Amino acid sequence: MKKKIALLIILILAVSLTLVACNQTAATSIRTRWDKDGETHVFNITLADFNGDSNSFLAYSADGVAVANGKYHKDIAFAGEFTNWDEIRPLAVLGSYTIDIKPSADGTAYCDVKTVQEMCVAYKDTDIAENSEIRSAAATQEQLDKYPVDTFGSKVVVLWSQTETSVRFENTDKQKPLSSTVKVNGFYAGKTAQQLTNYELSTVYDYSEKRPVAKITLNGETTEYKFSRNSAGTFIDSNQILLYLRSLDKSSSSFQDSPSKSVFNPYNQTLQTASFGLSYEYNVLLTGENVLATTLNVVSVKVGNNAFMMQENLPDTIKLGDKKLDVYTTPNSKDSRFTTVRFRVGYFAYEINYSNTENTTDWSEIWTALSPAVSEE
Repeated sequence: MKKKIALLIILILAVSLTLVACNQTAATSIRTRWDKDGETHVFNITLADFNGDSNSFLAYSADGVAVANGKYHKDIAFAGEFTNWDEIRPLAVLGSYTIDIKPSADGTAYCDVKTVQEMCVAYKDTDIAENSEIRSAAATQEQLDKYPVDTFGSKVVVLWSQTETSVRFENTDKQKPLSSTVKVNGFYAGKTAQQLTNYELSTVYDYSEKRPVAKITLNGETTEYKFSRNSAGTFIDSNQILLYLRSLDKSSSSFQDSPSKSVFNPYNQTLQTASFGLSYEYNVLLTGENVLATTLNVVSVKVGNNAFMMQENLPDTIKLGDKKLDVYTTPNSKDSRFTTVRFRVGYFAYEINYSNTENTTDWSEIWTALSPAVSEE
C-alpha cells in the first residue's frame, strides 16, 4: 500500500511539473545584434515634441498635420507626469549624437562602443538665475553656427554641452563590461539646483576574484566598488543601456517575461535594476526629408523607479531580400538587429539623420521598405 501511495505522489508531482512547464513564459532572447564589421549611426537631437506648455505630446495625422485626435506621434510619453521633475524644460535644443560600434576581430572577445554628443540648449533667461554658475557654459558663436538653435529673440540663455563616452564589453549575450570612460563638459539646469557638470571618469572591471571589482577613477582620484560574489555577467555598465536594448528580441511574443538587467553607474557607484517594457506596434511619425507615418516597435526603460528612456526600433517585418540591411536572413534562421530609429531621454529626442554620409546603414532603402506600412485611415 505504501508503495502505491508513493507512486501516486510521484505521478502527481510529475503531472504538476509538466503543467508548470507548459505555463512558463519563454525568456526574451538576447543576442549581439550588430554588424561584425562595425557600424556608425548619427542622430539629430531636438526638443521632445510637447503639446505647448502641457506635459502631453502632439499627435498627428498620417500626412504630418497636428490634430486633436491624431493617430501618429513623433514622441511618446511612458512616464505620464513631468511635473515632479526638477529639471527645467528648455525652449529649444539642437545637436547631434554619434555612436560607433566596433567588435573585436575574432567577433567575441570584446566590442567597443564610442559616443559623442554635443548640443546647444536654449532656456528662458528668467529660468537661469543671474548668479548661476551655468551661465559660464554659454555657447560660443562657433558653437551656435554649428547648431543654430532657435533663440526666440534676445531673452534667452543658450548653453553648450558635450559628452564623450566609451565602453568595452565581452561581445557575447551576457555583454559583461570590461571598461568604460566618460568625459562631460556640460551643466544641469534645475529648479532647485543649477550647476556645471565637468568631469572625467574611467572604470576598469576586475573579475579575477570571486567578487568582481570596479576600479573607478574620477578626476584623478581612484576608488573601488565590490560587487556580490559570483555576480560576473549579471550586470552591465550604464553606458551600455542603449545597445543592450537593441540586443533584446522584440517579436510579438517577447517581453512577456518582463525582462530586466542590473545596471552599474560608475559615477555615483550605484547598482540598480533596469526594467524593460515593449509595445510591439506603435504608430510613429518619422521626419526625414519627407514625413513618414509608419509602425515601429517601442521599448520603455525604467532604471530603479525612474523612467529613463523610450526607444523606437525597426519592426521585424522588413524584408529586402539578401541586401545587407538591419533585418536579414542567416542560413539557419531569420535574425534581426533591430536598429534604433529614434530614442528619447527626458526632454531630448534623438532621431537618425537619414542623409548623413557617416551612417553605415542605407536608411533610404529602409525608409522605402517602411512606406507600405502607412495606414489608410
